[in-house]
Amino acid sequence: MKLNDSNSIADGLDEKNRSSILQLIDLKTESDMDKVLAKIDAKFAHMDAKFAHMESKIDSKFAQIDSRFAHVEGSITTVRWVIIVAGGLLGAILTIIATKH
Repeated sequence: MKLNDSNSIADGLDEKNRSSILQLIDLKTESDMDKVLAKIDAKFAHMDAKFAHMESKIDSKFAQIDSRFAHVEGSITTVRWVIIVAGGLLGAILTIIATKH
């Protein structure tokens, strides 16, 4: 049934009955819309929970990556200091050898 059909049927009713029926239709429509909105809210809440879960997984992965980079950075710093100390020792040894000749 289309809205135009409803209007033509309602036009055939007297004013009192028409008003009462239209109010009942409005109440039914409002009730149905409340149900639809409740379902939509439930779906959005479910989607929000999924997004929050995905966000926490992504944050966890980034934390792991940050931890790995920090470890690599620490290793690079250690290697750099070993090279500096070894270079200094090699320079000192070469200086000692050079001054003995």
